[in-house]
Amino acid sequence: MASGEVEVLVSRAIVDELERVLQYSRLQRYLPSGLAQRFVRQFEKRALRVDPQEQLAVIAHDPADNRYLECALSGGARYLVSGDEHLLALREYRGIPILSPAEFLIILG
Repeated sequence: MASGEVEVLVSRAIVDELERVLQYSRLQRYLPSGLAQRFVRQFEKRALRVDPQEQLAVIAHDPADNRYLECALSGGARYLVSGDEHLLALREYRGIPILSPAEFLIILG
């Protein structure tokens, strides 16, 4: 992080998950037509793409959560920021602290 900038890492699996979640009917009613797709495209443009080589099976309750661990490891992340209870319960994985957004904001100052 140079001068307060945050670099976001993303993998194809994470983008696919984001697209899937944004299609939930409970979210769609709040999103104007096409907004979810535009958001995902802008997110992809601004994030650093990572191609994880290791497939993990750390979180059994929600295997999709493992994709975030894979991305963080492959991209050499300093932190994994998430609101997901399964990830947060780990607190850290292979030396990468797993923080809530609020905890990360405290670190950013």
